[in-house]
Amino acid sequence: MVKRKLDRGSEEWQFFTDFWQFRQKYYEIENDDEFTVLMEAGEALIEKYACTDFAKFARQLIFSHFEFVEDKWKGKRS
Repeated sequence: MVKRKLDRGSEEWQFFTDFWQFRQKYYEIENDDEFTVLMEAGEALIEKYACTDFAKFARQLIFSHFEFVEDKWKGKRS
């Protein structure tokens, strides 16, 4: 196994910083409007990192967060 340290300030390090802030801000939603804002914010992050070598990973992580929030929201609404 190869271990790799993400250098502070690198593009991938910055993605994880951005993703962490995104996840904290949009951890839970209460209505359709908030879900729309969540989706727009996630899509902006996907676009920001679209030209990186980890773009697919970033997109999948953001989509996973969408699913997490949606499942949590649906659970509350049931």
